[in-house]
Amino acid sequence: MSTISGLARETMRAFLEVIALAEPMIADLWKSHHLTLSHVQCMRILREQPEVAGDLARKLSSSAPDDHTTVRGCVSTPV
Repeated sequence: MSTISGLARETMRAFLEVIALAEPMIADLWKSHHLTLSHVQCMRILREQPEVAGDLARKLSSSAPDDHTTVRGCVSTPV
């Protein structure tokens, strides 16, 4: 076993430990704000740049926003 592969293994182990510690906190945050995986995916896309609702729906592989998502404040539609 080389030093580099040993270092890589230890780095990966540390990274996975951090993920294991963070996941329950992230799940609690999502639950407390009533977020779904789709909401989080939407926020990740919008963090990069604004999107037209139809383009956002295509990126999320879903249909265009309806009144339900607009009322909940997930998206806004131009007037």
